[in-house]
Amino acid sequence: MPRMPVRPSMPEHTRPPTPDSALSAEDYSAGGHAAPHAAILNAIPGGVLIHRQFSPLYANTAAARLLGFTTPTELLAQTNLLDLFPPALQAARLQRADAVLHEGVVQPPDIIPLATRSGLRWLEISESRFDWPGGPAVLVTLQDVSQQVQTQHSETLLREAINELSDSFILYDADDRVVLTNRRFHQIFPFLPAQDKIKGTAMAEMVRRSVANNVVTDPTLQNSDKEQWIHQFLARRRSQALHLEEDQWPDGRWDLVREQRLATG
Repeated sequence: MPRMPVRPSMPEHTRPPTPDSALSAEDYSAGGHAAPHAAILNAIPGGVLIHRQFSPLYANTAAARLLGFTTPTELLAQTNLLDLFPPALQAARLQRADAVLHEGVVQPPDIIPLATRSGLRWLEISESRFDWPGGPAVLVTLQDVSQQVQTQHSETLLREAINELSDSFILYDADDRVVLTNRRFHQIFPFLPAQDKIKGTAMAEMVRRSVANNVVTDPTLQNSDKEQWIHQFLARRRSQALHLEEDQWPDGRWDLVREQRLATG
């Protein structure tokens, strides 16, 4: 029987990737160079991308998907990763990458918008120098912070709306410290800390300053120890879920005060 020729085995780094193994696919796409660094790269949470002069060398599945690609192989087929960024941001990306690659500067996290095939994403990007076959490269970590950015945007809109209210507004936390005020509040109480400095001020200090500036018209204050009166005032406020009161100022003005304790305290 004639001897059948033996098919030579393929080197490990040229074997086709195993379909159900992301790491095998990534190693194959990156020319097999990721294998020695697998433990380090796998320990990094989120998306991981390595490039040199924006030529991709390695990407994990998370990075590929965050950047709008289906697989790492598809991402690594790109010739210039800089093209993924908006033109207005490309100069800054180049500058950051050069500082990492040539000066070894670890870049702090940077949050940027990125238009991908699945829509607009906000990504937090950190960059550092990484030893890679052929010379130093840039290790990029990616985190999707779209939800956080949207939440912050919503909070900003809410703060702006509160600031424009014609009525005065103040919000305390569960420890009775100031969280938020609006412009009208500071017009009425100019003797209190400025709007950009009042956050964290205790309610006791707010009441104490009001007493010192003679804007408290409660007749019981006149014949009471001021500190004891303040203590009792705060105790009453803490015990009431809802408080409505009409106050007359020394100059004759009247205010309707509504205080409501939220479910969170």
